[in-house]
Amino acid sequence: MRVKGEVTKSDIRHGLRRNDCACPLALSLRRRFSYVWVGRVSIIAIARNGRFYSVVTPSEIYRFIERFDNNLEVKPFKYEIDFRIKPKKK
Repeated sequence: MRVKGEVTKSDIRHGLRRNDCACPLALSLRRRFSYVWVGRVSIIAIARNGRFYSVVTPSEIYRFIERFDNNLEVKPFKYEIDFRIKPKKK
């Protein structure tokens, strides 16, 4: 599932540093998903229908997270993330 979105000034202002569920990208993705976890290695999301999605954190998003967490200047940006359905464990 390809997801297009934007991290806004509001997301940056309300985002929490070093918080995988409330960083600016997580706030942005929560407009589309019920639950989001944004890590430096991967991003996991649960859709409103209960499906699990995951993706390796893209390098440009990793750099944004690093800058934000280290209290450096960050700007709003648009993104496109290609999530994959996470298979259920048997």
